[in-house]
Amino acid sequence: MKKKYLFALVMCSSLFVAGIQAQKAVSSKEKQSKGVLIKNGEDVLIENHAYQADLGGCGGTILGPKWILTAEHCVGSNSEIIGKEIGVGYTKRSNRRTGQTSIVKSVTRFSCWECDLSLLELEEPLDLSGKYAKAIRYASADVFTQGYVNEGMECYATGWGRLGPNLGSPDHLQGALLKFDKVQLSDDRIRVNETEGRLVCIGDSGGPLVVFNKDKSERIVVGAVSGGEGTPCTDYGFWGNVANAASWIEEVTGIKPYTEGTGLGIIGRDKKANFNVWPTPANDVIHIASKNKIKTIKVYDLSGKEVLQSSEISSVPLGTLSSGTYIIQDVDSLSSTLFVIKR
Repeated sequence: MKKKYLFALVMCSSLFVAGIQAQKAVSSKEKQSKGVLIKNGEDVLIENHAYQADLGGCGGTILGPKWILTAEHCVGSNSEIIGKEIGVGYTKRSNRRTGQTSIVKSVTRFSCWECDLSLLELEEPLDLSGKYAKAIRYASADVFTQGYVNEGMECYATGWGRLGPNLGSPDHLQGALLKFDKVQLSDDRIRVNETEGRLVCIGDSGGPLVVFNKDKSERIVVGAVSGGEGTPCTDYGFWGNVANAASWIEEVTGIKPYTEGTGLGIIGRDKKANFNVWPTPANDVIHIASKNKIKTIKVYDLSGKEVLQSSEISSVPLGTLSSGTYIIQDVDSLSSTLFVIKR
């Protein structure tokens, strides 16, 4: 069982100028505001990371006016999280009064415990019309198929966690440029390596890990800080894999994920499923439930290749299909969804 730590941004060396330049969305104003660099990361402004939420001891990501994505281990029991105040829209925690707050109304935990993801519904909607609090789109399988999440690719983490395992937490929001280790869509959690001394640590749990899309016009949240193995805040860390949970997030929130609209070459790929598939992840069989009669289903791999067809709907044997993420489609309606096999 993988250990889970509450994480925060750790630093062993000053951030190189090249790393800063790689984040094109960071304004010159933000660069000028840093003054003395904090070891292993940088001071960042909330207007450049307006999707960041503050749970006090954990972070989160704004998905919509009433929805925050965070780590499952951050929420505790219902009695601990429901009624708790969350904050958004401020760079310094000491200036919390300049931002917005709302109360947690309910929590929905992802059924995959190892994925370490939860959704918080808020009592009152956040005002996302200004520049200090904004929703960010969450990842679909496209971030993997398009290569945005891949070994060696850059990603960016933010949070107010500790500056080191034995150091205090900053008042000012921190950011760190990191790189992915070997990752795949079917992973419960995605692994990110310590990069030039930078990593997250105690207190950043639940906070966002983001990537840019192809033309750098938009950030996409791909992970929520989960934990690590071995010495806290060094070597590598894990983030709950948002793309692996995209269908669940859409079902709970009604918010659609980021997609490239390529459809992977499958007709009707972008049409929302009119059926449910379980268990997730699957092993030897999957079960399908639908209000409408389904005669035949087809299963595709992520390259768009058909790998299975079945007229046995209630219980579909998966045969020798290997572990991974697949697309299942109703042949008649062309509606489809993703599912995961883990053997």
